[in-house]
Amino acid sequence: PWQALLPYVLACGALMSALGSVPIMAKGLLEFPAILMVTLVEGCSVAASCVSADVVLGEIPDPPHATRIAYWASILLVLVGLYVIQSSRIQAIRRLEGWISSDSLVDAAEVDSS
Repeated sequence: PWQALLPYVLACGALMSALGSVPIMAKGLLEFPAILMVTLVEGCSVAASCVSADVVLGEIPDPPHATRIAYWASILLVLVGLYVIQSSRIQAIRRLEGWISSDSLVDAAEVDSS
């Protein structure tokens, strides 16, 4: 199996992906809770693995159309779930920032009036 080019390309890609994700994960863990980061990273990993299994490696040879549609619908469902998680987190951060800024404005007004 190591006489073809594909195993070397896949091994190199896996190594680059693993090493490249470490700084991104470290930065994300500084800014967001671990439960969010792990969920997003693992969800992206699952989606990427499913896409590469079908597109690159062709692990589903000649399936019925219903099977292929269900397979890609499940990948889409994972991606939609990741989007929902991320967008709800962004909305929570914006609400928190709005609460902090309005709260600090009240504190500043109280200081000015005294």
